[in-house]
Amino acid sequence: MGGDVWAVTERLTARLAGQAEAGWTAFPYSTGPPWLAPQHAASASRQLSSYLARRRQLCPAEHWVLIGQSEGAAVVHLALPTTMDARMTVVLVADAARVAGTAYDTLASRWNGVMAPLVLSRWTLQGPAVQDSLPARMADRARSYCLAGDPVCNFSPGALPQLLHGSVHTSYRRNPDGIADAAASFAAAHVAADLGISRGG
Repeated sequence: MGGDVWAVTERLTARLAGQAEAGWTAFPYSTGPPWLAPQHAASASRQLSSYLARRRQLCPAEHWVLIGQSEGAAVVHLALPTTMDARMTVVLVADAARVAGTAYDTLASRWNGVMAPLVLSRWTLQGPAVQDSLPARMADRARSYCLAGDPVCNFSPGALPQLLHGSVHTSYRRNPDGIADAAASFAAAHVAADLGISRGG
């Protein structure tokens, strides 16, 4: 869990303090060189799906908030078709598999994440096209946060040189627009609604 993910979890914990019992679990997985990131993300997403399926059997009443950043966000994103349900909220930060224009995407940009064409492409009559994997019925339970200058989640044709200077990509917790706060508030609202908690004021 990187600094930006911790920023969201800390804010979410504060918002739920005294209202719900919360615990956090990091999900480590094997990574490697950047050119193998799509394979690692796909493999890790299957591991995450299996872990969550076992967890659901053991603790069926749990409500989950899945938070991922960058490649970790892609792992969460790819796992959603087999794991997303009404007791889950998802926060994707700088998602390398971001699909532009989805109902849960907060950035007005037509560029997808750098990994999306590699892990979410499907063949259509017009050729390959990126198609989102999140079940449409669950779109209101997810939010994808991407800064316009972040080439990992907003990979425009001129973005390649920016990949060598990742300062924007790892600065979401310091973003003046309050992305970490917005993400935590979004997740807290869903948890509160799921558990019937009044969050007045």
